[in-house]
Amino acid sequence: MDVLYLKGLGLGLAGFDPSGALIAMAFLAAGATRRAVFLFCVVYLTTTIALLSIASLALSSRVPGTSVRLLDNHPQTKAVAELLLGIGLLAFAAWRITHTNGPDRPRSRALPVSPLATAGAGLLLAAGVIGDPALLAFAVVAATAERVSSIVIAQAIAVLASKALVVVVMAAVGLGSESLATDRLQSWWKHAAPVLGRVVSIVLVGMATVLVANALWWFRSGSFLL
Repeated sequence: MDVLYLKGLGLGLAGFDPSGALIAMAFLAAGATRRAVFLFCVVYLTTTIALLSIASLALSSRVPGTSVRLLDNHPQTKAVAELLLGIGLLAFAAWRITHTNGPDRPRSRALPVSPLATAGAGLLLAAGVIGDPALLAFAVVAATAERVSSIVIAQAIAVLASKALVVVVMAAVGLGSESLATDRLQSWWKHAAPVLGRVVSIVLVGMATVLVANALWWFRSGSFLL
C-alpha cells in the first residue's frame, strides 16, 4: 500500500469525528425517511472528500503567471511541511488532552427531515472540515503526491476513517436495519466516548510524532522513513 494512504488512514483516525453519525441518528429520531438520511450521509462524505481533495490540489498547483508552486514536490518542502504539521498537531493533541474527555458530541435538537434539508445539512457539516486539524494537516501532506488520483484516493481513505460511524449508519439505513443499528450505536457511545477520546488523542500524538520523525530523518540522512 502507498505510504500516503497509510498516512491518510492514520490522520483520519486521529481526526475521528462522530458528529455526522449522531446527526444522522437525530434525523432518524425526528422522523426522517431512510432515503433522506442516506442522502445526508452520501452528501456529507462526498463533499468532505471533494473539499479536502480540492485543497490538496490547490496547494500543489502552480501560482498563475509564475513557475512557483505553493507546495512543490521537492523533498525539502515536504520535510519542512511535515515538521511544521507534526509540531502543530502535537500542540493540538496537548490542548485536546488537557481540555476534553472525548470526541465532541453535538446536542440533540429538533431538525428538519426533508431530503433537501438533510442534503443541505450534509453540505454545511462538510464545510466544518476547516476546523479539523488532523484532516487539514493531511490535505497539506497529500498535496505532495504526484498524481491527482492518489490525492483523491488518499483523501477518501482519510475521510472514511474519520467518519467511520457515518459509514456504519449509512450501511444500516441501506440494509433497512437503522433502528437496531442506531439503538446499539447510542448505547455503545454512552460507554465508549470517554475511552475513545483518549484513544483518539493517543493516535493523534502518534501520527504527529511520525510526521516530525520523518522530517527530521530527511534533514539528517536525505531520505524519508515513510
